[in-house]
Amino acid sequence: MGKGLSIQAYSALVEKTRQRVDAYNATVAMLDADRVVMQEAEKELQELTEKMLLGVAIEFGKDSPEYKIAGGIRKSERKRPDRKKANQSEPHPALS
Repeated sequence: MGKGLSIQAYSALVEKTRQRVDAYNATVAMLDADRVVMQEAEKELQELTEKMLLGVAIEFGKDSPEYKIAGGIRKSERKRPDRKKANQSEPHPALS
């Protein structure tokens, strides 16, 4: 057909694209496997962090400055959830 349009050029580009897709899929598979390993490492680190924080709490208490330095939230600094107040204008269903 001329101007670089040939079955050979088309076939070569198809093969090049197929090789790129294979390389891409191999990279994705490797990243998926690495993601699993990374998640396991993060879980292990989280468990060790929790144990260490508990150790600090046992040694110094949950309201100590050491507990805060170790990454805990001091007992006296924790926010307590606000209790929702019942609407005064609506009667309680059990009283109706």
